[in-house]
Amino acid sequence: MRTDSRLTLALAGLAPLFMASDSLYAGMMAGGAFLTAHVLASGFSLLSHPELKRGQVFMIAMLGAAAGVGLFASVARVLDPLLFELLRHRVYAAPFLAPVVAAAHVPFGQPERERGWENIVLGLALSVSLAVFGAVREFLATATAPGSNHDGMSAFIPMAIQPAGAFILLGMITAAVQALGRIKRRVGS
Repeated sequence: MRTDSRLTLALAGLAPLFMASDSLYAGMMAGGAFLTAHVLASGFSLLSHPELKRGQVFMIAMLGAAAGVGLFASVARVLDPLLFELLRHRVYAAPFLAPVVAAAHVPFGQPERERGWENIVLGLALSVSLAVFGAVREFLATATAPGSNHDGMSAFIPMAIQPAGAFILLGMITAAVQALGRIKRRVGS
């Protein structure tokens, strides 16, 4: 599978968390939950014993990801109870998103195990993209620096903070990734 297609599928699989990331803080929380689930699922599948069956490793990886997100949610609830209450349903959905499920599959041989480490790096990049996505949506909606106090300010682009604005922005980002992939293939050939 081409890299740009894999990235596009990963971005589409994160759509529920992109929709929840309407500010820098919400994006950081969604990104943290996704990173916890993704790294644990990838790690359990990479470090699994070779004699275990694929189904067993998958279940162990998914249970580890779910337990990790539960631990992340407990810490997040202590740090910021209000933000946790706003995002708790989406945080608990993180282990069941397509990129996490794909990371939980067992790599076959050594080359696939090396790609497994690339998968962990992809998870880190996607979690950072959730925080950046939230910051961009917050900036577009308020025209102020992400994370700053913008009480009483008028909306700059009010659609950016709505769920539809998340899908529009995600569509524009996906189109840009596809276009860059096409340009890269043309230059490379």
